[in-house]
Amino acid sequence: KQGAAAAGGAAAEGTAQQLIKTLTNTACGLLSSASDDVDTWQAEALDQVLELWSDILFDVQMRSRMYPPNMAAMLSECCGMMFVAYVKNRMLMAEQEAKSGKERTEHFHDKDYLDEHLDDIAPIGRAAPAQSLQLMCTLLRERTQVITAAANHKSNNSLSSIDVVKLRVAQEQVFWILKILGHVMADPNEGETPMIPDSLVHLSNQTQGGGDPVVLAS
Repeated sequence: KQGAAAAGGAAAEGTAQQLIKTLTNTACGLLSSASDDVDTWQAEALDQVLELWSDILFDVQMRSRMYPPNMAAMLSECCGMMFVAYVKNRMLMAEQEAKSGKERTEHFHDKDYLDEHLDDIAPIGRAAPAQSLQLMCTLLRERTQVITAAANHKSNNSLSSIDVVKLRVAQEQVFWILKILGHVMADPNEGETPMIPDSLVHLSNQTQGGGDPVVLAS
């Protein structure tokens, strides 16, 4: 009986891992197929996948003892991949929008929809906190350097048309970086003071010496 139970448990774990990999590949596939045209089906499919991932991560957090020990590491790795793909997708969309002047993300102009959407991507970023915060801080530093350089060129009357385009792209990307980072860094307040998520507190406590990624991202 014990052997049968162990075999059944191993089979269930293998099925769960395969499902996680499939959901990861689905999300990354949707995020890697950005184009100049808005695909409503693709946007809705991505929303559904992100919402499903948010539910999975919430369940794992609430019932961690019911999951295999290696599941947390696997989820962190998969979430890291998805978060990188998501951020790259948003940076690309922001660049395309800034260069063309064509709105590709009109649905994000609805603040409630935008907040709900980012509430679903936030747990994915928190599941791989070190990787996520490092990525966001690097991108923010690079884009602010572009903005600073453009400001210097403008003060020297040497701002070219190319600089203007780069500035427009950087500003659009900074908007997304700050919105994503804000949702990753704090839970939705809903009338209460926003709290720092446990995974970020744990990461900060584990950091030795300087360079705390949570502090740097704050």
